[in-house]
Amino acid sequence: MTSFEGDDDAMRFQRQVAAVTLPPSRLTADDLLAEGQRARRRRRGRSVAASVGALVLTAGVVVGIGAYLPEGGGGGTTPAVGAGPLTPSPTTPAARRPCTVEPLALPHGAVDGAVNAGSPNGRYLAGFIRTKTEPGAPAWWNGSRVQRIPVSGTGEAKGVNDSGTVVGGSGSRAWTYANGKLTKLPLPQGYTAAEANAINDRGQVAGVLFGGGRVAAAVWHGTGADARVEVLKAPKGGAMAFGISDSGIVVGRLNEGGLYRWDAEGRGSRLAPPGGTTHGHVAGAQGEWAYGAADVSSGDGTTPDPQMTRRDDGVYVSAAPRAAVLWDLRTGAASAVGDGQVGAVNARGQLVVNGPDNTVVLREPDGSQRELPLPDSTSRYAYALSGDGTRIGGTSKNQPVRWTCPV
Repeated sequence: MTSFEGDDDAMRFQRQVAAVTLPPSRLTADDLLAEGQRARRRRRGRSVAASVGALVLTAGVVVGIGAYLPEGGGGGTTPAVGAGPLTPSPTTPAARRPCTVEPLALPHGAVDGAVNAGSPNGRYLAGFIRTKTEPGAPAWWNGSRVQRIPVSGTGEAKGVNDSGTVVGGSGSRAWTYANGKLTKLPLPQGYTAAEANAINDRGQVAGVLFGGGRVAAAVWHGTGADARVEVLKAPKGGAMAFGISDSGIVVGRLNEGGLYRWDAEGRGSRLAPPGGTTHGHVAGAQGEWAYGAADVSSGDGTTPDPQMTRRDDGVYVSAAPRAAVLWDLRTGAASAVGDGQVGAVNARGQLVVNGPDNTVVLREPDGSQRELPLPDSTSRYAYALSGDGTRIGGTSKNQPVRWTCPV
């Protein structure tokens, strides 16, 4: 077991940025409160503090790190993706057979779990599992086999590439896991904590650094303890990185608010949400695309208050209407492609949309889509899509699942 100790800088930073919009996660408020009582020094917050899997306290409301879960639920020329209506009519092409769904295995002692990400080749999935005594432990799936990742304390696996290298965070450190070996990623001078949020097939890792009241988006060029760390330049206030494409484009958000992208040379620029939306959230990148969601503006052009509601499974979500959004990283153009949130996209422009009505659909570049079969539960969502569009990973309530969609 490897133990990652925290630091006071991370705790101070958490209090400073507790109101920042968070990317999706699946640990619940009740679990995290209990864990906080058992581990006084464990960091709290996801993507705004050095720990993985705890709480954010904002405006007097206790918000689980799933705060922006949707309510209820290879290569070649990249096709263009049009904006499309906010609620396109689901269609099932006659030539395609229906998708099927199956539960994923859980390791001995686990009571439930969730999928956070998947590899483009569709072989690997990454996420976390829970036991009766642990609110969250990182895990990964290699086909039908599941394995815990040996970290001490609460943590999650947040990304995995085609080589099976997994990245995530636990305590106050970012780590990689490959070939049975856990490696802590290095911290540059002046920073005391980090989290890793994504990895591409070149072995570049995107994440966040913390220290001295500062926050910075970062890229580790390599997955070993000697990896070179690049601190990405951003406007005053710092930034966070949530995704990285195979070409090295990084996407994230500014701490002061607003979406951001960095090209492969580290040059930054803002990403705007589509017209009629605001408070965008970018969750990741694949191929020439970034994906996420944005709040829909009210009719008079003002922004609805991002009120939070608690679902039956204990996860807090945004009550504001949400638009699923896709960004073309070549041009910066944003398109609303449905209601809810884009959970994953592949290089071909296929994507999965988690709808506000507790549906999950696989959307083709031409706008046609197939609704995925869903086990009976109060929450279902998908966060992994293979490069050929045939394998999708996600969670139905608290059960990790895989969908298979024949071409």
